[in-house]
Amino acid sequence: MPFVDKKELKLLQKGDEITISIKNEKRSFILPVKLQSKEITGAKYSDGKLNIHFA
Repeated sequence: MPFVDKKELKLLQKGDEITISIKNEKRSFILPVKLQSKEITGAKYSDGKLNIHFA
């Protein structure tokens, strides 16, 4: 995700799905079974990469 401004990035978790929104673009992904019962505790965007942390 190069050239994305951190302020334009939104992350939403609903059930077993995670949605990443940037400006008017949106992508949804089904989480792996091991992560479906876990909640997002944080995320870090650095060097064009988004790292999502679960607990």
